[in-house]
Amino acid sequence: MLIYLALGIWNGYTVWGGLGSGIKYVVDFNRSGIKMIEPDEKQLAQIAEVDPEVNDTGKMSGLFEFHTKKGLNVTLKGPGQEEWTEIDSKEINAKDGYLFITGNPSSELELHVVSDGKSIKYSAEIGDSTHKEVGVAPMVNSYQEPLGKERAIVLFYRADNPWTGYDDFNLFNKVLKKTPPDGCYAVTVQDAK
Repeated sequence: MLIYLALGIWNGYTVWGGLGSGIKYVVDFNRSGIKMIEPDEKQLAQIAEVDPEVNDTGKMSGLFEFHTKKGLNVTLKGPGQEEWTEIDSKEINAKDGYLFITGNPSSELELHVVSDGKSIKYSAEIGDSTHKEVGVAPMVNSYQEPLGKERAIVLFYRADNPWTGYDDFNLFNKVLKKTPPDGCYAVTVQDAK
């Protein structure tokens, strides 16, 4: 009798545990997210077929892969009095794809989105002449980060400003809460609502 009871409990645990794991997988998969990737040659060739500028890695901020529920809001922010100021914002009607940024704040930044076999490019002219030597820090790691709230994905800074220390860049989620120094620009993303 005790053996039958133990087998029943074990089977119930196995079934409900498996069902719970499956539901968790579906929920996690359906959440929007972004991550930085290093594509293999085949994947890079597929992206380059749509947007050849992906091959110019010296001018890119990094290659990001995203998936969203409704689309992607991308915002360019710059320094303000004590907080970030919005310079430009775009809503991209793409549920998944790749994005990368070329250019620098001394002239203009270009956002490249590759989705559904098409390339979309947006540009924002900044013209900040103080940017002679520009540093770029990707703010997203190679594991998926959620897009439920706004997050910085790339930070542009002048070589002489106080955010050049690597320790500051490790504070990925706190960048938008910090007062930006002059000449600092951030590209942020969030799932469209």
